[in-house]
Amino acid sequence: MQTALHITSLVAELSQEVVGARIVSTEFYKKQRAAFIFLKAEKKRWALGLVYHPAGSGCYLVPASKVRIETREKPWPFFELEGGHVEAVAQLGVDRIFELRVAQSNETKRVVYECLGPNGNLWLLDSEGVRRATLRKRELSDERPYAPPPSDRLDPFALTGEQLARFDEEYPDTPLVRLL
Repeated sequence: MQTALHITSLVAELSQEVVGARIVSTEFYKKQRAAFIFLKAEKKRWALGLVYHPAGSGCYLVPASKVRIETREKPWPFFELEGGHVEAVAQLGVDRIFELRVAQSNETKRVVYECLGPNGNLWLLDSEGVRRATLRKRELSDERPYAPPPSDRLDPFALTGEQLARFDEEYPDTPLVRLL
């Protein structure tokens, strides 16, 4: 299972490799519970994948040639992103959620990746953050902006020595490394 720190690392890699890349195609395999955005950056072709299957899940960036799908299912395109360019990548808080900002035909779209294991999902947002589409069946009847699921996670990058000392006092029988 991926953690928020895995996503932090992935976002750093995406910022280096795919910002400025053109979206070539998208593929969604419903039975496999896998979605891919194929990108062309300079001379490289990449696949940004999200798999949310109970037997194995995760989000990753690999060379497009490494993607192998063992199914006869025809892939479905999703979100009509072809031809758009990735402008930016950002992690949303300290969680397993990040977004791609995509420029397409004088319009900015945002693709939010919820890398939450078997509960993972992709959301398409407009430039104002309003939910326009989702990969999985979710209700979109209102015009509410996207809000990430609530999280009670600590930000390890903002953790202070005082907070660590408090944890040590509150849980004296638990090794500090386990608390973190």
